[in-house]
Amino acid sequence: MARRDRRMVAVPSSVWDKASQLQYDLTERTGRKVTIAEVVSRGLDCLGDAHARGAWLSPKEAAPLLEERHRQSMMSCIAQVIARFAPNEQLKGITFDPANERILIHTEGAQPVSVLAGAPLMGPERATAVN
Repeated sequence: MARRDRRMVAVPSSVWDKASQLQYDLTERTGRKVTIAEVVSRGLDCLGDAHARGAWLSPKEAAPLLEERHRQSMMSCIAQVIARFAPNEQLKGITFDPANERILIHTEGAQPVSVLAGAPLMGPERATAVN
């Protein structure tokens, strides 16, 4: 079996202690020997996944990303509802009108139908008092 390339790295003792403790805990829970390399590799995979989903963003930076995900989910849901309950409708597409915060449903031979999308996140400028 060929040996993988290896490299010596220096880490602070507090990092090594955390990795060693996690290695011990995972070994105890899984019943198999978990190496430090596996702990670091899996930790990097988790960190990469969190980063890809915007975990490093501040709430102000994350709001537009979350609003876009919300709009995409709404448009997907609308398309599925149309496909299920109006199978004879020839859906041409679904678009978002950001100026009016509306979703436009385009069907064959008809004017676009407008659905209020609104923003799922309410910042101080959008919030209203509810009593």
